[in-house]
Amino acid sequence: MVCTEFRRTLVFCSLGLIVLCGQPIASAQRREPAAANKTQSPTNKWALLIGVNDYVHGKNLKYAVNDQLIFSKRLVESGFSGQHIFSLLSGAKNAKDQPVKRNIEIRLQTVTELADEGDFILVAFSGHGVHVNGESYICPADADPKSPKTTLIKVTDIYKALNKSKATVKLIVVDACRTETEELLPAETRSFVDRNKSLQGIAKTFASPPRGILVLSSSAVGQYSIEDPKLKQGVFMAFLQYGLTGVADKENGNRDGQLSLLELYQYAHENTKRFAKAHGTLQTPSLHGEIVGDFVLRWFPYFDLPIGKVAPEISGVDVFGRKFNLSDYRGKVVVVYFWGDWNPFCRRMYPQWRSLVKRLENKPFALIGVAGEKKTRLRTAIQANNITWPTFWDGATTSGPIAKAWGIRGWPTIYVLDDRGVVRYRGFAGVLPDAAVDQQLRRLVPGN
Repeated sequence: MVCTEFRRTLVFCSLGLIVLCGQPIASAQRREPAAANKTQSPTNKWALLIGVNDYVHGKNLKYAVNDQLIFSKRLVESGFSGQHIFSLLSGAKNAKDQPVKRNIEIRLQTVTELADEGDFILVAFSGHGVHVNGESYICPADADPKSPKTTLIKVTDIYKALNKSKATVKLIVVDACRTETEELLPAETRSFVDRNKSLQGIAKTFASPPRGILVLSSSAVGQYSIEDPKLKQGVFMAFLQYGLTGVADKENGNRDGQLSLLELYQYAHENTKRFAKAHGTLQTPSLHGEIVGDFVLRWFPYFDLPIGKVAPEISGVDVFGRKFNLSDYRGKVVVVYFWGDWNPFCRRMYPQWRSLVKRLENKPFALIGVAGEKKTRLRTAIQANNITWPTFWDGATTSGPIAKAWGIRGWPTIYVLDDRGVVRYRGFAGVLPDAAVDQQLRRLVPGN
């Protein structure tokens, strides 16, 4: 997404905003999750999701609505009642569900009044933001740059509405000033008049929330947030949502089957920063405000394959009906990769896997896929992307028998096995295990 210009003189940046309201909880500036200090999950969870792709007076956006559609699914998976999620999205058939200023104000008031003590409120906004005349605003679909006070929504007014609520947990997530990963120059970002002043003004507003509100910001002051056309999302939002599948507890947390807010933040922070660095830019998400302890967002009844233990045998067929076993590859270093073409992180890795297989084609190495995907789509993906390595078909689901036996809760998940079938590495979120593979090859073939 490219930072957009309105026809007049305001400076807009695209925002992805999530607000969770609550009482102070330990300093949110901390970077490590609280392993032994997780509190109970909130009693009821409420969400207002706002995604604006289409603007009356400005250039339209691409992925704001998609951010919220995917986020809604993740929230339901995390225990939100579908009846407690209110969505205002561009393209909605009902006029009352359009993301215009009046509808946003009405729904915000509704959600904050419905929430009671012990509850959790989430207000998520993806769209444009503007900082003008010392004030930061979010921009509804009907935002008019000629009348900011009457057509835009002050960030401070959102703070005030949330502070009036009885809800215990209050959080704001801001994914601001996006640019596409392939167009990282500031000139390509969405903005008005003075890009830097607008960017810094909005960032500073969200970096100083009033007591009782947390703000999870996608980038530091002066940085741009990137989004990837292959993911069809803002990168930060994509990692945030992926972390909700449980990967954040497994990869960055204490692996106790309980996903906390701080674990989710740390996961999104580290992976967004790593992704941005790989694309030649800086983006460092941060958490602002104060929280008391930590709280659980989701429970996962899963187990993991421990490092140092022999991996379970896999006996199955590929999507073309050919039978084979994982143990057929003993004596080689093996990467077992759980994937599906439905997952954008998995799709991004096709060329990387091809390069790894090519680099190690004369080594005692094997890449083995395990796919949870519809047969027709899997066949098409294998043929279209030149996937030459064997892939077990685990059914058209993410909870097939192989995934259950291996305790898989996040896609993609990657394991490296040594020549005896012992687990030596575990990874998530599409990070290639080259170093772990090379280490095992050097042990197996000295001087390699």
